[in-house]
Amino acid sequence: RAVTLLRNERGLLPLTPNQACMVVAVERRLSQYGQRMSAEFRQRAPGAKITIVDSSMPLRALMDDVGDTGACSSLTIAVFLAGGSLSGDVMTFIEGLTNAPVPTALVAMGSPYIVTKFPKVTAYLSTFSPTQPSEVSAVKALFGEIPITGHSPVTIPGFGQIGDGLQLSARSR
Repeated sequence: RAVTLLRNERGLLPLTPNQACMVVAVERRLSQYGQRMSAEFRQRAPGAKITIVDSSMPLRALMDDVGDTGACSSLTIAVFLAGGSLSGDVMTFIEGLTNAPVPTALVAMGSPYIVTKFPKVTAYLSTFSPTQPSEVSAVKALFGEIPITGHSPVTIPGFGQIGDGLQLSARSR
């Protein structure tokens, strides 16, 4: 019930697994954040290109690791923030991804305010938590396995007020 959807332009969610891609951005290189999420995403989209990036990486390395996203049907960017911040290069890198023509779903794992830095995202989902159960719930919500019923407990300037949340039913099996 905590998974909250505040934007879903062009009906991007639920995702279709064909050629779905994912970038996981974490604060520190030695982090468990995103590991479970990546495994869950790959289970649902076996051919997905999944890249984990961190704040220690310079822009050129970030771009090289992700490569061309043009073949992706959608790009999910999961940002894990548990109190710190992402470096300028990671922020610039994510901004570039959200400006590309590939539809982008931003998933805030932890602080929901990160979305204010990327106003061009196609879909915006937040769990308000970076824990493993939240990682699993986010992936299930992305692929329509569970309904999205959350309401924002905070106001996010430009994205939603307290109590906002788009409701999305689970995809029938």
